Amino acid sequence: MARRPAPPRPSAAAPVLALLLVLLTAATALGLPASSARPVPIRAAALQASPSAAPSAGLITGDDACALLADEDVLRVTGGLSIVSRTPGSQSALSAGCLVSVEPLGEAFDTTWDISLGVETAGGGARFDQDAQFMETQPVAGIGDRASHAVFLDTWNAVTGDTYLTLQVVAFGGDAPRSSADMGRLLLWRAVTRLEAAGGAANPGASPAPSAVPVSVEQALVEQLRAAAYGPEVEDAAIAILARSGIPTYDAPDSPEPIVPITGPESPMALLHDQVRAMALEAWAGSGYAGPDLDALIPAQPDLAGGAEVVAGYIAAVDTEGARVARLLVGEEGLTDPARLVVPQLVLVLLVSDVARDTQAAAVAAGIIPAPEPVRAVALGIKAAVAGGHEPRSALLAAPCSAVLGFIDSVLTKVFDTLRLGPSDSAAGQVVVSIWNFVVSIAEGAARKIVKQITQPVLDLIAEVAATVGLASMIVSAIRPWTLAVTADPAVAVKGINGSPGQEGRWVAHVDLGGFDEWPEAIQDCATAAGRPLPNLKPEGAPVTWSVIGQQPGGLVIEGTGEPKLDKDGTARFPWTTGVDTVPEPYQERQGWIGVTVHVDRPAIKELRQLAIDELLSHIPTLVRDTVVPYVRPILDRVTAQLDTLLSAQTSGQGVVIYHVPDETPDPDATPRPSRAVMVVIDRPGGSMGQAGRTLELVSCTGAYGAWSGVLRLGGIQADALEVPFADFPMAFAFPGAGGVRTTRTSIAGTVDTNVPTLSYDIAADLTITTDGRTLSIVGDATGATTVLAVTAELGGGRLRGLPIRPAPAGTCS
Repeated sequence: MARRPAPPRPSAAAPVLALLLVLLTAATALGLPASSARPVPIRAAALQASPSAAPSAGLITGDDACALLADEDVLRVTGGLSIVSRTPGSQSALSAGCLVSVEPLGEAFDTTWDISLGVETAGGGARFDQDAQFMETQPVAGIGDRASHAVFLDTWNAVTGDTYLTLQVVAFGGDAPRSSADMGRLLLWRAVTRLEAAGGAANPGASPAPSAVPVSVEQALVEQLRAAAYGPEVEDAAIAILARSGIPTYDAPDSPEPIVPITGPESPMALLHDQVRAMALEAWAGSGYAGPDLDALIPAQPDLAGGAEVVAGYIAAVDTEGARVARLLVGEEGLTDPARLVVPQLVLVLLVSDVARDTQAAAVAAGIIPAPEPVRAVALGIKAAVAGGHEPRSALLAAPCSAVLGFIDSVLTKVFDTLRLGPSDSAAGQVVVSIWNFVVSIAEGAARKIVKQITQPVLDLIAEVAATVGLASMIVSAIRPWTLAVTADPAVAVKGINGSPGQEGRWVAHVDLGGFDEWPEAIQDCATAAGRPLPNLKPEGAPVTWSVIGQQPGGLVIEGTGEPKLDKDGTARFPWTTGVDTVPEPYQERQGWIGVTVHVDRPAIKELRQLAIDELLSHIPTLVRDTVVPYVRPILDRVTAQLDTLLSAQTSGQGVVIYHVPDETPDPDATPRPSRAVMVVIDRPGGSMGQAGRTLELVSCTGAYGAWSGVLRLGGIQADALEVPFADFPMAFAFPGAGGVRTTRTSIAGTVDTNVPTLSYDIAADLTITTDGRTLSIVGDATGATTVLAVTAELGGGRLRGLPIRPAPAGTCS
């Protein structure tokens, strides 16, 4: 793009601009987006150290600390076009500092990014400790002697020797190569490194590069996958998750390279974009196979375990990237009771990949098989299969259908070969060992007899589970483009107490097509050529069967009658009402669990089932080697027998109901029962413009997945002659489900007044709240006249992530 002239340096901040800044710093960054551009896949970024020569001593002169921020460092970190200005002088109420303004890349006319560096050259350790008392900080490794990140203000602080430094980046508009938080971290590291190299610290020497950000890549990808609304970014997250477990995703069967390059050892699994789209839609909706479905696919053998327990062992105990994603998606609450599991196909594919890669590595290490030849792209082998090795049942199959069948056959052949050629019991891999140790622990807890050692039958069972769920997922994701989700409304209900009525609620089942209303091209081609025309994809009028699967404890809800058919929106409802507890005061609240399974009988199922049997499953024995056919045949038979269940729209849902029990008189010698009350708070320290105060307080009396309520507080500002008192914005929300990464939405609305009678700000924003059971994240979306909130969010550094969920003080929920 053409280089444009650098805009002039803005004048000193006016009162209104000061208000723009502090509206967010009062409430922390709400993460309101500057544009609706599609997010790019998450990638790790590394910064190479600047090659400039070490600076000389005397980098801080009077109140001038600009020598600590070299132009090349600033431009390298920010990706900016030019340095607009440098203004030496006190920053952040410290004795020295520098304000650097940068012209950003991209469409950001008349906009600069500002970098504020403050330095205190004496008493650094004491000042570092003092500030830590007034703001909630997270420790940061690798910068100076000590460093921290104040998430609330998005500032980075460090102490080296007796010198204290603080740095903040204010960047909105333009195109940034990284978040403002990452810019701040890297620039503070460069400033501290320059100061240490110049002998300005008690222990001179270069600091190591900054350590990783607290939020893991797995967490960020699962949050993206579980976004509030389904869209392309959900599919991007699924593709990235698979690639990080060695599973490539291809746009088409003959694509020479995957959409995203894989990392780590290559998996025998590979998927097409249409398959990943179906898996992403299912995982986004919180749907998947229930534990009993998995047990029907792989029934328990004498002294061994069933399919659901093996899958639970993978999710709970394996330490791989795929398993960590699985724990975030499924949660940990139902792992010791696999009948309660709801496992999306995406997790099953990650299991297949990890078991196959582990099996292959163990076999190579034991000398059972040679090291496999590296494969540049699975698609190269698939081309050969399509061209000459695949003979579909129908000679009239169209090219798209034949290509997809060839792709699936080729992948399944590689999977079966890898899993069947596994190691002996003397060479089990760590993935297998971890799975079985967890399965044994479940059995011991249930006083059930089970083989405890890793024997050949154990290895065969785990390989069989992986091969079976891999086959099922490949087939179903290829020909079932919809998903079914069922949720409790409200997500957290409460029983009546001592005569007060129960609360009305309902299960809501919804068939989601992910925005599509036509069958994928390959399915249409296969069905037409095979003489099996497909019905309308839209599910209106399809029969619905409801099966209540449990209440723990009993008596939580009284069931109504479920609607027997889907309406025009693909939705059906099952009403219920919570019961009433009669408990003397004082009483305690406990969290109970209710569950339901819903089945939607879609007319397309019979056609899809026969299509899968005729054009997919029937070819596999002829493609695998003779030695593998006896192993494959029982798996094919079981998957074929269960196809109606696997292809049908069936899923399970969970909800939370609060019930009441008598408040027992405590035993003075007994350990107090831990309270389930939790909270998230942000306390703002006082400053030159803002009053100290609690700007966010959210409380849940029933744990992280319960019902939350509290207040977001904006204001508390005095800038020049402008005064903005605190204004409270009430918040209330509850999460659907009781485990894993869950997302919900709420909104805030109100007015922020000022001491100027004619000046006030109407604020309205939609907020997306996400939890993983340990932390809370808040992202905002303002519309209409509330542009001020969006601007202040960008000034504050973007989304609010990873707020720790902590136990609430005793008596909070009494």
